[in-house]
Amino acid sequence: MRDKFFEHMAREFSKGNLRKAAERFNYPSAIYLGTEALLYHSPKEMGEALATYKKKLATFEHYKTMAQVVATTPKRRDKQIIWVNWLHYDRSGNEIEKSSIKYFCCDTPDGGFRIQLAEYITAPSVCSIDRDAGEASHTTAFAHWN
Repeated sequence: MRDKFFEHMAREFSKGNLRKAAERFNYPSAIYLGTEALLYHSPKEMGEALATYKKKLATFEHYKTMAQVVATTPKRRDKQIIWVNWLHYDRSGNEIEKSSIKYFCCDTPDGGFRIQLAEYITAPSVCSIDRDAGEASHTTAFAHWN
């Protein structure tokens, strides 16, 4: 089930349905990159940041994104941490970009789950997260989630 969740996000990102990909998060939601935290208040804000990143990937002829769930923790109080590698390819199947993200997820009442916050383990080399769309914080992701 967790694999399909992230595979769906990858498909939506690949198709350019960025707001739909962003709807997988609870809001407000933070994305941590080192000591910087970017706070997004809505799928619209997150979608705009994803659009900036997708434009950068387009310069490398981005065609498809794939999500690879690497590891998960056991659930604790309806919470779970999931590590995902994001692989971006061109039409020839060449990898043009890769990042690794740790997602802090929680169950929803309908039996699904949502992302509460995310932390980059390995940031993309063309990292273009829209820093103007968030607020900086110098605490760790886990401290905010736990």
